[in-house]
Amino acid sequence: MDRKTASKQVITSYQAFTLLYSTIFGAGVLSLPRSVGESAGNDMIWVILLSGVVVAILVYLMTRLCQRFPGMTLVQFAPYILGSRKRKWVGYVISFPFLLMVALFFVMGTASVVRIFGETVVTTMLPRTPVEAVMLIFLLAAAFGAGSDLGVIAKLNEFLFPITLIPFLSMIYALFQSGEITNILPLFQLDPMVLPKALMGGAFAFAGFQVVMIFSGFYQQPEKMKKANMISILAITISYWYLCAISLSVFGIDEVKNLMFPVLEVAKVVKMEDILFERIESAILSIWLVAGYTSVVNLFSALVQIIIEYFRLSERYRRLIAFLAVPVFLYLALIPENTQEVGIYADRIGLYDGVISVIIPVVLLLVAVIRKKKGEVRDEI
Repeated sequence: MDRKTASKQVITSYQAFTLLYSTIFGAGVLSLPRSVGESAGNDMIWVILLSGVVVAILVYLMTRLCQRFPGMTLVQFAPYILGSRKRKWVGYVISFPFLLMVALFFVMGTASVVRIFGETVVTTMLPRTPVEAVMLIFLLAAAFGAGSDLGVIAKLNEFLFPITLIPFLSMIYALFQSGEITNILPLFQLDPMVLPKALMGGAFAFAGFQVVMIFSGFYQQPEKMKKANMISILAITISYWYLCAISLSVFGIDEVKNLMFPVLEVAKVVKMEDILFERIESAILSIWLVAGYTSVVNLFSALVQIIIEYFRLSERYRRLIAFLAVPVFLYLALIPENTQEVGIYADRIGLYDGVISVIIPVVLLLVAVIRKKKGEVRDEI
């Protein structure tokens, strides 16, 4: 199996952690408490944790699959698993639907994040600017990033990760200044019949973890892949729980459901004039821009990697492919006519995300085990 593409750059375990975290922790984080609270109510406190467990299981399956084929991406090991040595073209044909499903998610997921990003920027910062202009500028910047080597993208995530944490961590002051434990209660009132929908809504917030199956081929230490990915999902789950808990304790569930961006409203409550500055919402918005950018760049670059590997194109076409994809993303992002349709669009993408996240790793892992297919252990990278 040709692994030339996957051997050009290496990603350290810490970079693998930041790549997965930054991909998931994207543009939708400002509205996260409202999105989860609409279906789970006060019980979003524990529903988001349970959703994290479900996602962790899926990521674990993907990780086990990728660890069987060190130095290989989904585009490389899927044909190997499903094909035969005598007729390699059979593997490429059979694996095409699997690769297409993942590629479509990256396309729709990127378009959805870009639209959410554009709507949020126009609503909170640039009310007189057309959303199309915001999205186009954002996509051009993302295309420039996605056209870079994966090693460069990994370093970008590594550099920006700690910066994104500081303003969000400072929101703990809101809990002490305005939080009320009574706003969180009562718990465990969720109808068991509604639980699957609530869990699905919580799991939607973790969309994007499929990049593991692409970036895993570039990991420097594949044997540490499981630890890095599991810690990343744990960190994301804790971060989401933290934001949901603070928003709920400050506003209560009724107000959270009516706020467009509960996390941003919490930031407006925080006052730190005696320590650093009076309000932190500007810092939150600035870091949110960074989080949205890294999320889109990671999804975008994963799509570019699939195209390059499947069609066996040279690396020099990476940036060209990225910029050629910009009109496609812009068109798809503009399909929803209003904010309500954007939410419906995002929910459908989340449902599709859940389906492929179960089907692809389970089928490929089962076939690999039954056919006793494994990749070679690399002596060096």
